Amino acid sequence: MTNKLVKVELGCGKTKTPGFIGIDRFPFDGVDIVADLNEGIPLEDDSVDLIYASHSLEHLNDLVFIMKEIYRVCKHKAIVCIVAPYYNTYLNVSNPYHKQVFNEHTFRFFTNSDFSVINEEEYYFPNSNFWGLGNSDNSKLEMDFRCINMEFFYFPEYELLDEDEKRRLRQTKANVCDQIMYHLLVVKKPISDEEVIKISNSPLFEPDYITRRKIRTTIRKLERDKKLLEEALNKRTNECNKLYDEKVKLEKELVAITSEKEKIKQAKYKMHEELEKLKNEKEKLKEERIQLKVFLSAEKDIRRNLEREKVELQQELVKKERKNDILREQNMKLERELQMIKNEKKWLEEEKIRLEKELEIIKYEKEVYYNEKTRFLQKLEENKKIIDNLMIENERSRLQLNNILYTLKRWGRHFRNITNTRGYIILQKLKRILEYNDIIKDIADKEFITSVILKSKLDLSTYKMKFSDFIPNDRYFEYEVFIDEKAEVLKFYILNFVQSRLFVEIVNNDRIVYQNILQLDNDGVVSINVQNISGDSFIRFKTLNEEDIICVLEWYKRKSLLKFFKEDIKLVYY
Repeated sequence: MTNKLVKVELGCGKTKTPGFIGIDRFPFDGVDIVADLNEGIPLEDDSVDLIYASHSLEHLNDLVFIMKEIYRVCKHKAIVCIVAPYYNTYLNVSNPYHKQVFNEHTFRFFTNSDFSVINEEEYYFPNSNFWGLGNSDNSKLEMDFRCINMEFFYFPEYELLDEDEKRRLRQTKANVCDQIMYHLLVVKKPISDEEVIKISNSPLFEPDYITRRKIRTTIRKLERDKKLLEEALNKRTNECNKLYDEKVKLEKELVAITSEKEKIKQAKYKMHEELEKLKNEKEKLKEERIQLKVFLSAEKDIRRNLEREKVELQQELVKKERKNDILREQNMKLERELQMIKNEKKWLEEEKIRLEKELEIIKYEKEVYYNEKTRFLQKLEENKKIIDNLMIENERSRLQLNNILYTLKRWGRHFRNITNTRGYIILQKLKRILEYNDIIKDIADKEFITSVILKSKLDLSTYKMKFSDFIPNDRYFEYEVFIDEKAEVLKFYILNFVQSRLFVEIVNNDRIVYQNILQLDNDGVVSINVQNISGDSFIRFKTLNEEDIICVLEWYKRKSLLKFFKEDIKLVYY
């Protein structure tokens, strides 16, 4: 008796696997037994421990017969490794020498056991939820092969996708998977599910060319992951450079804030000096009051005049005391603002220290990456998580700094623009709202409107032209328009009182077909491309700021008419 495993390769051809008994119908070098497998396997019952067949079973006439023969010669718990072309490819379907079909369902018909270690998603099919389909032809199955491993090999363009995506493409499209490998467990005696699982988890035989193909696929995946990691590292480096630039900018702004603080201190010192002057004046007034009292006792004739002067002096004293109170309040306010600036300075210094620490950490991580590059395959996921977390933290820091800068600057900029430049423009252009009839007359005299107006469904003889109310910024200002199929542009006249921005939107058949924000510097005609729009539509406007003052030229129905309809006010469109 010998304990050596008996291993058989069916259809070995010219390249028999070392250590196997080769069976082929042609007497090639290395073939141990010359036999036609269509007539059976010339071996004794229960004599084989491992059978391997690579791209041979698909050429046989009867798959059920050869599987019965394999079952006969195999021992209980023997392993059968089969590699075959996956059926759903154009080349395989067209091959006249391929007589058998191999896919994820093939070996479901060679067992009645519902238990399987194969993932259910791999063989999902409606109305066939269980694995074993051996009794599907209502006959008694004379063999039991348990599939303990099933692997798919994909075309190069698909092999780097994730497993769910590859599975979906394989089950719905052709030319996705080119080859399939099975490991079958021969069951001739009762066996528990736990033992089947244990065998499936043990090392299983696979041919060398399959191992090499897996290694090539793994190398491609690792090269792709390496490229992704390098891109992520480059992105991280760029973000670090941006953070450093922002740090330099913040340091400059900190210097500016310090200078502003010194100016505030000087202003406070001047206020203290003025307060001392007021106190001295108050003392002088007290002395004058005493002198007046002495004067009153000696000079009865001028007592009334002195009393009036006394009252006036008292009133002036009250006013000055009020001024002193106002100055004290202003002083307290300046002190509070100074304290706020100190707190902000302290916070900025702490933020600067924190950013410097983060920069040192980033430099350290970069140095560690280059030192540990030879081991990046084992630490790929860990490094990726570290990079993602640091990116989120850096983004938060940037947003916090931007909010601080915005808070320090926004209050002054807005009022300077309104009070200086726009104030004069608004006063000048508000005069024009009283002269809008002259503007309309000027346009009409040029025959501009009548020469370029589009087709309209209204009788405009009952309408007159005027400028609309100011367009609001909290709701839409809407008009109905009819756009002819041949029209290329839609024009309307804008009266603009300040440099403004106007939001324009066109709705056609309950669908928004045009949106844009117009930058308006002067009055005039605005054109919109409407080549792809026709029929009844709505055009609506909305300003983007409260201080924007904009009107449009519109047709208005004469007041002599008794009824007003939805179309009584129409946009003057060209």
